[in-house]
Amino acid sequence: MRPSKKSRKIEGKEQSRTVKHLDSDSEDDFELDVNGVKQPEHHEYEDPYYDEEDESEEIIEEVSEGEDDEDDDDVTFASEDLSKLSIQHGSIEKAIEALGGKLKPAGDKPSKKDEKMNDENDGEENDDDDEFIDEDEEGDEEEESEINANIKIWRPDMAIKPSEKLQFSNSAYTMFYTVNVDWPALSFDILRDDLGYQRTMFPHTVYAAFGTQAAKDGQNKLQLLKMSDMYKTQYDSDESDVEDDENDEALDDDPVLESNHQNLPSEVNRMRIMPQSKIAALWMEDGKVLLYDLAPQYRTLNIGLEQNTNKGVIHQISSHKAEGFAMAWSNVKQGRLATGDCSGKIYLHEMSRNGDDYSWSTGEEYSSHKQSVEDLQFSPVEANVFASCSCDRTIRIWDQRSKKSALSITASDDHDVNVISWNPNYTYLLASGDDAGVLRIWDMRNRAEPVGQFTYHKKSITSVEWHPSDPSMLVVSSDDQTTIWDLSVERDEEQEQLERGHALPPQLMFVHLGQQQVKEAHWHPQINNVVMTTALDGFNIFKPSNLD
Repeated sequence: MRPSKKSRKIEGKEQSRTVKHLDSDSEDDFELDVNGVKQPEHHEYEDPYYDEEDESEEIIEEVSEGEDDEDDDDVTFASEDLSKLSIQHGSIEKAIEALGGKLKPAGDKPSKKDEKMNDENDGEENDDDDEFIDEDEEGDEEEESEINANIKIWRPDMAIKPSEKLQFSNSAYTMFYTVNVDWPALSFDILRDDLGYQRTMFPHTVYAAFGTQAAKDGQNKLQLLKMSDMYKTQYDSDESDVEDDENDEALDDDPVLESNHQNLPSEVNRMRIMPQSKIAALWMEDGKVLLYDLAPQYRTLNIGLEQNTNKGVIHQISSHKAEGFAMAWSNVKQGRLATGDCSGKIYLHEMSRNGDDYSWSTGEEYSSHKQSVEDLQFSPVEANVFASCSCDRTIRIWDQRSKKSALSITASDDHDVNVISWNPNYTYLLASGDDAGVLRIWDMRNRAEPVGQFTYHKKSITSVEWHPSDPSMLVVSSDDQTTIWDLSVERDEEQEQLERGHALPPQLMFVHLGQQQVKEAHWHPQINNVVMTTALDGFNIFKPSNLD
């Protein structure tokens, strides 16, 4: 049995959390007044090729040594109890003010010195007056130039000096929310709802479920979140940037968070929800796989029932003799689940249903991998075909009708292959990420070499997922950042000039920072271009402005 990898686990989870447990049994809906809320520590990066002159891009603020950051704790909530859902804000104006600069909006009252001079020269043409105004404007321009000299556009390949800090600008996002919880989660999944597909209209509603990684036994919970009234947050920190259009109502800012939970016996390594229903499979740290029906919790949040209608565990899978992380549901065959463990064993499980009663059967094991199975993915179109990746550096393609893998790909030179994702639109493409941070794209019609390879990430890739509807886009998480890629972008002359001196691939569209130890990132399957991530410090839900 292979011990758990460091890249899978969350370090520092024993630190006390500052936010109480979300529990709809003890509190009403969580509503938050987000006006003026900000947290400059969060620093996200917009597409470096989008518009470098736009104020919405990230900036680096010079900070003198020993100077306190007054904005660090400047977060205000509607009340002490409503600190669950928050928006992190920042702006270039605040950065300039922190540097000692002054922004003088049009229509500012003249200074006393200006008034005195105007009174003395009332009714007269005075060249000296014009000369004074010119000198004043010239001084403002010099002051502004001095401030701008201390502000630089940040790129992911730039080192940040000890005397510098990243200043967050929320204009890089059409929508950005954070959710802070008692205990972090290694894994989560987004529930499909009944609100429609390909949604673009605000406000948005998101349902998500996760199992915790608490420090002590008895504290772990399976939690379901409903996040509603999620409006655009792009201009929350600067009302002057709001455009005068017909969509002003989409800029409202009073999100609501509701939650309920049921207790778990141990920590959760991975969680996946069946796409055809609301049955969740949880890989537990003790080596068991537990199945829960989340439909009662889902109804409770929507109807507002106070009584506990949870069914508890509907089935327990005990086939594995070792702890595991790999898990996937079939999108083609309802109720078909694959699980893989740290000893290299894979099992397929089938569900049968008779009314409200479920029955499960487990097939024979698949055991071609020599080391831990790290991830599993079913084919988007074939019910009997699935893929696995392993610490033995291979990706294997399996046919359920044969107990041996049909195909094997050496997917890394010297490192574990951590994650894979099967493209739901171009079903011959598979993406993989390894311990060295290398993202590879495989064409299963020609498996000798990857058709794409990207070495932007320098640490272990912990999650990779193709976009549900755009066949060329994917989201990747690694350590403290989440990246969005568009593989349809090709290098051209203009980009060559732009990138001169910088080692950034043109396919890199967006870099999201501000979280610690990001473990998973998922596209919302029903809301266009919305991403949700989990990390040591909670969840982020965002939509980059360059993906509108």
